[in-house]
Amino acid sequence: MKGTLQALWRNRTARVGTAIVALFVLAISLGGALMPYSATDMDFVNLLAPPSLAHPFGTDSFGRDVLTRVLLGGRVSLAISIAGVALA
Repeated sequence: MKGTLQALWRNRTARVGTAIVALFVLAISLGGALMPYSATDMDFVNLLAPPSLAHPFGTDSFGRDVLTRVLLGGRVSLAISIAGVALA
């Protein structure tokens, strides 16, 4: 186990991949709580708004913040992935 982790740590691509996955898991875990918008609240003034500082991914056809919805949807995907690995 220790030899495997050392070999992975020496590989630059593995380190970068681990950092990217850790960043995604951190964003999914904390992102929904840190976002100022609700995933279900509709803002009919900002329908299909392009990306901006207020909405980094823009808004959808109902005026909902897309970044918030992506982060909350990522939680479901992460839970399903963990459950699949655990069952395997």
